[in-house]
Amino acid sequence: MKINGSYTFPAKADIVWDLLLDPQVLLQVIPGLQAVEFSASGDITATALVGIGPLKGTFSGKLQLLDQQKPTHVRIVGEGKGGPGFMKGTCIIDAVEQGDATIVNYQATIQIGGPLASVGQRLVDAATNSIMQQGFGAFNQVLVERQAAEAASAAALRQAQHAALAAAAPPELFPGWVAGALAVALSLLSLWVYFSHP
Repeated sequence: MKINGSYTFPAKADIVWDLLLDPQVLLQVIPGLQAVEFSASGDITATALVGIGPLKGTFSGKLQLLDQQKPTHVRIVGEGKGGPGFMKGTCIIDAVEQGDATIVNYQATIQIGGPLASVGQRLVDAATNSIMQQGFGAFNQVLVERQAAEAASAAALRQAQHAALAAAAPPELFPGWVAGALAVALSLLSLWVYFSHP
């Protein structure tokens, strides 16, 4: 079984890379994912509740991140098994920056066996593509929310800095218009004194 597709994120590739490999974000956005752990070697172990057609069950598996070229390329090799059968395969992810956006292209080859294989390849294809698109859409939502929070935080910091500078500035003895009026008055007085004496 082969699947492929793409998704566009409104951020630079390095930001997208870190987001896609954040364990807390993975748990938040991937449908059915129950646990995920990253080992020191970079391997990933995961447990997920999978439902395809009439089959539902828990899968446990391991993923390896190979050929990493951060933040543009990674090859993921993995396998998992559970009540519905087993799955193993390879997924290649390439990220291409276009201005301030990043297009993530993915292509995967997956083998299935056990009861899962009896469901039919077409149904498995549709379910897998649906999960991929749902996951990327949820990733994008997290990204947009983070960007909005960072923008709000930066605006609040600038406002606080301006307020601090204003508070530290020495108070004006006179408003600007008073100083200007005094200067004009002094000039007129000087002219009167000069012309009033022969």
